[in-house]
Amino acid sequence: MKIGIIGAGSIGLYLGALLHQSGATIKFYVRTATLNRWKQKQGENQTLQVHPQKNKTGHSILWKIREMNFTDDITELQNLDAVFVCTKSEAVSDILSQLKILWSLNPQMLVIPWQNGLRASNQIYSLNPGRVLRGLVGYNVAQISECEYRQTTSGLLYLENGREDWDKKWVSQLQQKFAQTEMTLKQVDNILDWQWSKILLNLNNSINALSGVGLVAELRDRQYRRCLSLAMREAMQLLKAKGIRPPKMAALPFVFVVRLLNLPNFIFLPLAQGMLKMDKNARSSMLDDINAKRPTEVDFINGEVVQLAIELGVRANINQKLIELIRKREEGKLGPMAGSDILQEITFSRES
Repeated sequence: MKIGIIGAGSIGLYLGALLHQSGATIKFYVRTATLNRWKQKQGENQTLQVHPQKNKTGHSILWKIREMNFTDDITELQNLDAVFVCTKSEAVSDILSQLKILWSLNPQMLVIPWQNGLRASNQIYSLNPGRVLRGLVGYNVAQISECEYRQTTSGLLYLENGREDWDKKWVSQLQQKFAQTEMTLKQVDNILDWQWSKILLNLNNSINALSGVGLVAELRDRQYRRCLSLAMREAMQLLKAKGIRPPKMAALPFVFVVRLLNLPNFIFLPLAQGMLKMDKNARSSMLDDINAKRPTEVDFINGEVVQLAIELGVRANINQKLIELIRKREEGKLGPMAGSDILQEITFSRES
């Protein structure tokens, strides 16, 4: 199995390492500046370290960077079996022209976008619906150091069902490859519903980024949880109006999750041990972006809720306020916020 991966961030490197471990051939497509940085690491004989959350052997994946294959020439991916798109959502528009080139060279190339939200993966899908299978990553991967990545929360990979017999056969082989590293790839019929499930979970990204603390510390604070519950409730009301029923991705259906989040700590903490069972390094990718002074994906998460509200002719004041607060964090105009302060902001916006 030969797979190209566009993007060498947390998700691209993590999925690439899993598949490399199971015997697949991996080639990364990156920007020229990024390629030069990886060449430097190759010259320094550095090692990529990847730590899966569930691994019966207890072993991490070590991949000598000098053995990894990087290119800034999209045409070098044309003879591979499939290409994963693992860039940040906001970067997808920049690689659409590269995908067009790839399909002009190999019209049968299967492309799998793994972006958060709806718009980014749908942009790719709209280019060539017959050769795109949309996927999503149901867990968090944190960058621990320059060349070290760890899966910090539990979850599965999700991929929409193939439409052609060849695609179905290949996806079955992909499932087997991931299974060798104890990662489950689940095929689903209606990817849109599952994408909305991931968005509901990812609404916590903005809360976490505003808090400035790790996920465990954030979720142990009732005020942060109340903020998340309000944001989720607002989204769920819109989804109900639209006729979308997101399936559960966690242990509980979402209708119970929003209630659980509101409970006081003496009730919540004993009940939510599974929810809080995550790596001590767990934090949202949005908080990582804030700390690294990078643009966040807030428009592709909370922004999807706001866009849905516009389509329905209503407003999503809570998620709109969270976007505004994240913008201030991105611009350096706002520091970490207490849960009570975020709650006051979004409660006022809901009532206005």
